[in-house]
Amino acid sequence: MIDTSWSSIRVLLIIVLSISWVILIQIDTTEWVSKGGRWNCPYSVDKHFHYMRKLERQMNFAVSNKGNWCGSNTQVTYNENTNCSQVRLHGHLIATFDHSNQALKLDSCGYETVTTKSRLNALLEEVKYGCKVFQKNWNWFISYQGQTQSFWDGMILVDADSLQTV
Repeated sequence: MIDTSWSSIRVLLIIVLSISWVILIQIDTTEWVSKGGRWNCPYSVDKHFHYMRKLERQMNFAVSNKGNWCGSNTQVTYNENTNCSQVRLHGHLIATFDHSNQALKLDSCGYETVTTKSRLNALLEEVKYGCKVFQKNWNWFISYQGQTQSFWDGMILVDADSLQTV
């Protein structure tokens, strides 16, 4: 026999509503949103995720495919003789990628700006995934797989499983 008293109906309604609320919260927090060709959950922070602008994706495509490209304030040139791609921002050489040995030379050219950092991080995501340039207390650093060191103009990252610089 089913108990139809108001108190038992109220308890049952509270249980159903609280389960529904938990389900709604769980669905909302696991909702996936596609950004920049990668899947990213809006409620979690991936320390390696960098929202890449369309211009930066095009820049990376040109570097990966050994092509020449120019868009807005950024330019990529490929030199067949040296097998290197150069990335310029406002005419300043901020990165050189050697396709032969997978080495990457980084340079802020004295302009430690958000835009310079964004271009370098986009390029790092393409050629040394997980490596990132960041700023703390007005100083630039570079990190990779739990290792962090100071950023300096002209540093060369070699293809390795650690943060080796030349």
